[in-house]
Amino acid sequence: MAVLQQNQSAYAHQHPSLISPSDMQQPPTPRTDSFANGDALHRHLLVETAMFDSSRFDILAIEEVDALKKEKTKVDARIEGTRRKLALESKVREAARSLHRLYLQEGRLSQGRRKSLLGDRRLSSSSVKSNSAGQASEELAQSEKKVEELVQILVGLENRRQYIESRLLCHTAAVLQAAHLQREAEAADHLSPDHLPHIRDYDQSVHSDVSKGQSIIHNSQLNDVNTRLQFLNGQMRSLISQAKKGRAGSIDTSPDDIPSAYPEDDEPSIRLNNQLEQLQDGIFALLEEHKYIAQSREDADQGLVEKRLEGVNNQLFTFLSGYEGIQSPPQPTGQGIQDQISYLEENITNVDHMLQHSASLQDSHQAMTRDLDEAHAKANTHAEKSAQHEAVMLGLWGIMSSKESAAANRDVDFDDEELERTTSEPFSTEAFTSKVQHLFSRHNDLESQTAILKRQIEQQRELAGKSTSEDAARASEIEELKEREQEALEEVEAHSKRIEQLEDQIVELENKISEHQDEARIAAIEAQHKESDHQDRLEELTGSLNQAKVARDTAEANLAIKAEEMDDLEAEIVRLTTEVAMAKAELDGAYGSRSERAKESQMAEMLGLHQNAESRAKALEGEIITLREIQAAGTRDDGRMRALEKELADMATDYQELTRETVEMEKEREKLEGVIDSLRDKMDALEVQLSDEKVRWLGVRSPGGTPELGGTRETTSTMVLRNEFKKMMRETRAEGVKLLRAEQEQRRQIESQLRSLRRERNGGVSPRLGMNSPGLRPT
Repeated sequence: MAVLQQNQSAYAHQHPSLISPSDMQQPPTPRTDSFANGDALHRHLLVETAMFDSSRFDILAIEEVDALKKEKTKVDARIEGTRRKLALESKVREAARSLHRLYLQEGRLSQGRRKSLLGDRRLSSSSVKSNSAGQASEELAQSEKKVEELVQILVGLENRRQYIESRLLCHTAAVLQAAHLQREAEAADHLSPDHLPHIRDYDQSVHSDVSKGQSIIHNSQLNDVNTRLQFLNGQMRSLISQAKKGRAGSIDTSPDDIPSAYPEDDEPSIRLNNQLEQLQDGIFALLEEHKYIAQSREDADQGLVEKRLEGVNNQLFTFLSGYEGIQSPPQPTGQGIQDQISYLEENITNVDHMLQHSASLQDSHQAMTRDLDEAHAKANTHAEKSAQHEAVMLGLWGIMSSKESAAANRDVDFDDEELERTTSEPFSTEAFTSKVQHLFSRHNDLESQTAILKRQIEQQRELAGKSTSEDAARASEIEELKEREQEALEEVEAHSKRIEQLEDQIVELENKISEHQDEARIAAIEAQHKESDHQDRLEELTGSLNQAKVARDTAEANLAIKAEEMDDLEAEIVRLTTEVAMAKAELDGAYGSRSERAKESQMAEMLGLHQNAESRAKALEGEIITLREIQAAGTRDDGRMRALEKELADMATDYQELTRETVEMEKEREKLEGVIDSLRDKMDALEVQLSDEKVRWLGVRSPGGTPELGGTRETTSTMVLRNEFKKMMRETRAEGVKLLRAEQEQRRQIESQLRSLRRERNGGVSPRLGMNSPGLRPT
């Protein structure tokens, strides 16, 4: 019993809300049938063991027993109240924890928004909610502290109740031991010489004399007990009057209203009965006062809990006031906290939904952040390329400035102010654009002047009627240059369109490859999961199959052994039955002699042996029935084993199909990667050709221009700039190709390692090998 109480106390310490006082107070089910119907020797052994175990227990006084029982009642009431408080505080703690978690989640989301590129649009709302988050943290800490205190109080009360119950049980065992010893002593006295007839009369006379003296002593003892009861009644009345002073509307019964003493003429027994009745009335009144005080305390505690729940609900309503469909918290009525708890549970469900929604928003925010990081990386790459382009444009700016200065030296009509402005103006994108536009306008003007001059020359040629071979050669050269320029422009435009088409194809192929890779990854993960599940299932089935086989073999062996024993016992029963019949015949023939009594004893022994043999035969029959049931269960296990083997074969087929699909997807992915590599090579070659064409046409002079003194210098600078640009583009392209090839090679190595690891892992337990193993062959 003590061990049971210790286990229940430990379980109550771990789970205080799961054990009720009724469960703690339920005694074990008495087993009187087995004790009454058992063997006499067994009963005697149990009694002697109980007597020995209870010999060290002490018998308590009646006052101590009553005090322990009253204390146990109070402790049970306190445990019940503490359990209710603990349940309420646990609900309050869960609500505070959910509110605190919600504030933390909102704080993370607000920090994520402040770090984004969208600005601090919700900074004010997050700063307003910071105080609420701190208050929620404080309330959570207070709730946890209150729960811990209640748990400690509950553990202490349960330990105290266990101690009281152990004291009462020890007292009960000691009283029963003393009563048993007294009954044994009285049974022994009945057989003593004091109970003989010639001594009984003398003993009665002596007993009558002694009883008179004892009656006098008994009356004095009754008077003492009456005095003590009167004193206790006075204390009880004073205690009741003190308890009723603070109770509004109570009828105060003063000690003077109740008679404190009785006439001396009454007998001591009557006075004692009156005192006991008065004491009983006082105890009932005190119990009523105790119930009233406990009820008032419980109402006060319930009011405090209702106020705390109202505060939590108000905070929750303040936090959720920005959302639609949120009702205001119920007003405190003082009649119960069920409305407050229902409102709190409903809003906690809403808070959980909001947390899930905020988690999904946070995931989308993280995805947007990753997209923005990729955009920043692309912007940095474009910035580097624009810096390179700006360097090239700066070189072109210098070339154009030198050309303008040379042209100004050659041209007499060139504006000095414009020359000074263009030479002193620093490089910028706007200046470069304006200068290009200016050069384009000058080029148009020069072309118009050239056209005018050509018309004048043609008019002069028509008028003069002369033409030279040199002019014809120049005209043919000009026409040829124009045709080459037009062809180059068309080729450049065609290359640009082809590059755009290839880029679109590459993007589409990369998207397809990423989709195929994701599908292959998902299929591989699913195949791995199915493979692990199939492997676990295979091991489980193999173990259960082996266990079933071992159990079946053991059952068959036991069945054979029991059958042999059954045959032996049946032969023994036949032999004993024959001997019993013979002994009965002999007893009938020799009735009344001494040998008859010996044969009767032999007959009794043979009957005992016969009964033992019959009981053993019945036990063996029960074991045989059990073994037959085990054998039937083994046959059912065989059917289950066949079904499991069929299921395992289906699983192996599914795994082979998954492996085949994975291999086909790998082959398709490798084909697509080869197509992408070939398209990238073509695109690189086209970009090289386009760059070469662009650079080649940078230094080509406009048709109709005449070589002057600065022509050699212009051609040399253009060639140097073109060579530098070619070198830079070639190095950049080579570096990009090298990085791309290294990345592809690394990816292929990793994929080959993954495939080899999968083959090694799959090669450890193959489905076909598992099907061909000896433990899985169908029987």
